[in-house]
Amino acid sequence: MNYTHEESGSFRAYDYTVEYRGGDKEYLFQTESGAHYSCYFANASAYFEDYPLVKDDIVTFGLKRTSQSKGFFVDKYDARIKATVFQILCHVIEMYPERSMLVMYDTSDGRQRNRKITFARWYNECSRLLKKKVTRISISGSSIWSGEKFDMMLLVPNTCSKLEQIKLSAFEIRDELISKGYPPTLECRIECK
Repeated sequence: MNYTHEESGSFRAYDYTVEYRGGDKEYLFQTESGAHYSCYFANASAYFEDYPLVKDDIVTFGLKRTSQSKGFFVDKYDARIKATVFQILCHVIEMYPERSMLVMYDTSDGRQRNRKITFARWYNECSRLLKKKVTRISISGSSIWSGEKFDMMLLVPNTCSKLEQIKLSAFEIRDELISKGYPPTLECRIECK
């Protein structure tokens, strides 16, 4: 299925296609410089086996570059990528009013903090484009034993009938992480835009 979209913010989003892989949706697009990206939503219920209110309808959101551009001179920043991701996120949030979305930041290159800051900024900008409000639940911390850091964000449309229970589950998750050795200064911030 192909989609052509109007402008998102001040930049025009790239056209994208939707493919189904193992029951999950994947949105594919290509930049002007030839780089290919995949924006995907995969079932994340296995992460929340102990939290039935969260696991009912939750997906994990991911964005990855699947191939580099072929050109020699490539812009380091392409604002149309953000516009495309906004289009996709807005579309998914509007289509699935009961679905929570988990965002975890890749830690393999040590740049998860940069991703967290970027996505928090994107959340604020994207919230202004949405017709409905979305609650953001952020949980961050680091292990006192290994020092390994983690950041995750849960996006829940305010139309979700289980929003209040999901908020309570977030604090239960935080408390469980603290009991497993993560510091009590763990951030668990809930905000609605």
